[in-house]
Amino acid sequence: MLRYLVTDIAPSGQTCKIANDSSVHVTIGHVKLFRRLTFKREFFVPFVPTKHILLTFQTFHPLDGHMLKGEVIDTVSRYFDWIERRTASSLSIVQLAVCTLSGCTVVVVKCPDVLTALDMHSVSQEGDAPTVGSRRVLAFPCDNEDISDTELESNYYIVPTCTLCAERLEPTLTGYGNHTCSCPDGKECRCLLEQSSCLVCQTCIKMQYDSQRVQCDKCNRAGDPWICLVCGFVGCSRYQARHAKDHYCQEKHLFSMSLLTQQVWDYDSDAFVHRVVVLLDNTTGILNRVQYPDRDSIPTALTDESVEVTKEVKKKHINAKFDSKVEMSNEQLALMIINELHTRRMEYESELQEKSGVHEPSMCAPSLSGVVHLGEEFASLRERWKLLHNTSKSIREELLQRKAEEEALRQTCGQLEDELRGIIAQNATRSYALLKEMENLRETIADVETNLKTFGKLSQKMGNDSAEKICIVGRGKEQKSKGRGNGRSGAGR
Repeated sequence: MLRYLVTDIAPSGQTCKIANDSSVHVTIGHVKLFRRLTFKREFFVPFVPTKHILLTFQTFHPLDGHMLKGEVIDTVSRYFDWIERRTASSLSIVQLAVCTLSGCTVVVVKCPDVLTALDMHSVSQEGDAPTVGSRRVLAFPCDNEDISDTELESNYYIVPTCTLCAERLEPTLTGYGNHTCSCPDGKECRCLLEQSSCLVCQTCIKMQYDSQRVQCDKCNRAGDPWICLVCGFVGCSRYQARHAKDHYCQEKHLFSMSLLTQQVWDYDSDAFVHRVVVLLDNTTGILNRVQYPDRDSIPTALTDESVEVTKEVKKKHINAKFDSKVEMSNEQLALMIINELHTRRMEYESELQEKSGVHEPSMCAPSLSGVVHLGEEFASLRERWKLLHNTSKSIREELLQRKAEEEALRQTCGQLEDELRGIIAQNATRSYALLKEMENLRETIADVETNLKTFGKLSQKMGNDSAEKICIVGRGKEQKSKGRGNGRSGAGR
């Protein structure tokens, strides 16, 4: 579920008519999409009951000055006609906004009820849905209730409005699906060059042509720039003047991408979260799209029986597989429950009308067929419940196994910590012994220096006399002061 906010609104009095709907005012500004922090890095996100659906169109240079281009209006109208035909419902547009940063067009649609919103969200993900060029129109449940700025800042985070920027991130961070374009598999995807007017995408292309042209917006340094995926701010890295990190501290924009490597850093999780890297060959103009494995996708090798896959590799993706099944089952079950409740409500209303004498006695006959139909639907619901129960049981078993593995890892970690403490203690003992030895050497050197100085002084007092051996005898400072005149003695002069 997403929430939207339009800031830096430009003056525009344009209104347009989408399909058979009434005139809609066009809002031009920086469109921000917010997602709940509780959904961050979660595989399964429940459908929160709402009548609003948010649509994102990856439009290319949609504005002509401060006016929305007619071709964009036609694209939105065609999609709106298609979705109304598929849902067989009358929909209304609440908001039509154009993002000046990403170039995307955001449309918020109000459905007659929650069931229609669920149906619209499901239909929009079908393969035959209209596209903008080769880019798919993405649909999200929309939270349109008013909340305070404090709640918005503390409970939500901003995700990129540009679908090309958002698909660089893991799906658990944005809520975007794996497929955001309709480009055929195995062929070159040129969406970045031909269908994006996003500031971040254009800066990324500029960086791959000439890295020295992209500099920090604060100190004009080049070399290792990082760009904010939310607002397009370019800052230098933490190994330079840290302006990219300072931008996060001020604006709380979580995602920053290195323009050198296209790795994306999440300041909140303190980890890299990139999934897709798009490399441009400057000489041929060919785009190379590299997709890293993420927790939502299962490698092909896992489904190939002829390939030997270790048990640990399969465990790595078991949660994503089960969560995907549970999510699909949950959505289908929600639709069936809503239909069942609607049917039961109609039957209860019919019975009340019969008891009040509104209907003829002959109208009671259809209720028997309704009961039979209801029994059949309950049977299908029982089968669905059994499937969900078995799936839940498998997940619980997997969780127990994960907990056992976690406990074993904790024990191993404790053993390693004990070994580390022993090594540190040995090093400390050895260091202490070395320090004592160094102290003894210092004392020996001091004694040698004292003897050499004394020998020199005595040699000066003896003059031309020579001695083979000099012995200094005394019992302390008092004896030395009393016998200062007789302090020289020797043999074999």
